[in-house]
Amino acid sequence: MLNKPEQQTNQKPKIISQTIAKNPQNLWFQELSLNTKLNERFHRELEIFCDYLRPTKAEQRMRLDLVNRIRYLTNILWPTAKVEVVGSSSTGLYLPSSDIDVVILDVPDQMPSALYTLACMLKQYYNNSIGYYTSIEVIAHTKVPIIKMIDAFTGTPVDITFNLDAGLKHTAIVREYLYQFAPLRPLTIVLKTFLYQSGLNKPYQGGIGSFALILMIVGFLQLVANKYSETLNLGHLLIGFLRFYGQEFDYFTQGISVRDGCYFDKCSKSWPLTDGPSLALEDPNEVANNVGSPSYRILDVQMLFDTAYRSLISQSSDLMAEPLLLSRMLSLHRDHFVENHRRFIFSIYKLPGELFETDKAIFSDMIEHSLMSPTVHLPLAPYLPLRVQPSFAGLSSGYPATQRPSQT
Repeated sequence: MLNKPEQQTNQKPKIISQTIAKNPQNLWFQELSLNTKLNERFHRELEIFCDYLRPTKAEQRMRLDLVNRIRYLTNILWPTAKVEVVGSSSTGLYLPSSDIDVVILDVPDQMPSALYTLACMLKQYYNNSIGYYTSIEVIAHTKVPIIKMIDAFTGTPVDITFNLDAGLKHTAIVREYLYQFAPLRPLTIVLKTFLYQSGLNKPYQGGIGSFALILMIVGFLQLVANKYSETLNLGHLLIGFLRFYGQEFDYFTQGISVRDGCYFDKCSKSWPLTDGPSLALEDPNEVANNVGSPSYRILDVQMLFDTAYRSLISQSSDLMAEPLLLSRMLSLHRDHFVENHRRFIFSIYKLPGELFETDKAIFSDMIEHSLMSPTVHLPLAPYLPLRVQPSFAGLSSGYPATQRPSQT
């Protein structure tokens, strides 16, 4: 049994004394296969899983190149416009399947004509210059007009909005939280994967979006994780998070303010009241905004967290038959398409003399097949036309920052 993090026990921790690495599907795990305490092993599983999902250098360059193509075409239309990357692609908290969120500022044209103008330019560029059909959809009559694009060459989704600075503010504060809370990145990656595999990661479908999830994690670390101050064991923290939001948090009356590091009574806010449970998360940049309001399936999320918590702490009759504790909540198996896609991206975006990151192939036993699923299988192709000198501003490699984020 994986001990609950808040409980102390006099029992000796269970030891895995056989060699899990004898199973060829678990080669990535061989360093922990001998005489490893169960709690330490789960901590390392989470670390290795996050390391596997960390983008390769070629994947980073691919995303930069895609953004630079959008920037190039945007500045042809509007020379003074600024193209900024926001969200997970900027903070490094993205999965291989994650889209790129782009906001274009200082666009002189009015909406929705600016959306159609840029969409037309993108279609002409892809059809005439590259020869690949790219899905480009303009969604104009919504609260936030947007261009949704899937780059057919790489299978990467892109969302483009105009003249909205909320994403920039959210990105800045997430960077600050990443500096303050070391466990935030690995917990975010694991829980984003969990929600993705469960179909509860899209706010417009009632799920939990990335920013809301980050606020939930930060709230947990502020309000609850002091119980585990003696350790930064990721397994303890993950189990504590699942228990807190799966069993303890009151979705009927409580909300969380990470700005003040406290709970609040929902009735104290001027937000529209709901008859049943709801997710109340105060926006730290705009306290009148409830980030959790789109998540109408919060009871499904609560049940998901509760089920995962119970599964992780349950007895296992044969630990050797279930060598990966993380497999109790995530679907983990080898998918050669992930490796093939990464090799495809590497073949296009590698630098002279650069070697493929073979550790990603070794760790691929950990990754669920749907995490990276481009819409089509593509042949190898030369460098894309209209490629401009990459600008690394605004995109994160996914590695921890060594300096405090700028306040400017």
